[in-house]
Amino acid sequence: MFKKTAIVAGLGLALSAAAQADYNFEAGAAISGGDVDSIGVSGRYFIGGVDDSKGPYGQAAFLDHASSVGVNYTDGELEGAADVETEAYSIDGRYVTEGSGWIFDAGYDYTEFDPGNAEIDTFNLGFGKYLTDTTTLTLGYESSDAENAPEIESYRIDLDHMFNWEDSGLKLHASYGFIDLDDDEELSGNDDIDAWEIDAIWYPCKNFGIGAAYSNTEYQGEELEEYGVLGEYFITQSVAVTVAYLEGEIEDTNVETDSFVVGVTARF
Repeated sequence: MFKKTAIVAGLGLALSAAAQADYNFEAGAAISGGDVDSIGVSGRYFIGGVDDSKGPYGQAAFLDHASSVGVNYTDGELEGAADVETEAYSIDGRYVTEGSGWIFDAGYDYTEFDPGNAEIDTFNLGFGKYLTDTTTLTLGYESSDAENAPEIESYRIDLDHMFNWEDSGLKLHASYGFIDLDDDEELSGNDDIDAWEIDAIWYPCKNFGIGAAYSNTEYQGEELEEYGVLGEYFITQSVAVTVAYLEGEIEDTNVETDSFVVGVTARF
């Protein structure tokens, strides 16, 4: 009942939003099905607002160098040999300095797992810059702490670039990160976990985008590969619908998952 109510409320909010050239708030809801069932809701406030006239609507905040604060809640279940239920809360923020384009990121995530009643607290910080009006480079640090488990630290570098032709464009993203296990006494001697990803979204027009993504995580010779495709359509300047398909598998094993995601976003 909760899932149906949340989705209906999200759709109602989206369809009631009036088209506008600038916005200060963004609200979204998404539901997934398949091996991963989940419902998620989110909200974001953009400090100073966002001008969406600079290019494709889907990249308005990136193109406008917007600062923002956001919150997110997800309730999910991973089906398999043992069903695992998760509940996650997060808050994050990005501040972009005017003119010079320096970027400061910060965030906090809290996740619960059942069975097991496991809890994970994750803090992250980031620092970077707009190298050009449509290119960013950021460095990130993350610390995760679970009860009765050692603290895990990870580091990451992200590069984003937008080929912007105002009424169309191509957004590219690449990142590399690693989880440092050797510095912890309980984990010393373990190989670090390496992870990298690439994705691209092509916008043939301002209100429609189609994209694909690939990521690879490697630990002690085992590789987890994840693939995804997505489509995004703005019904109006303020209302968008997104659909995506995600698949993951551990190389040379029978372990794999796939799921579909449908989401809606409203701006006002």
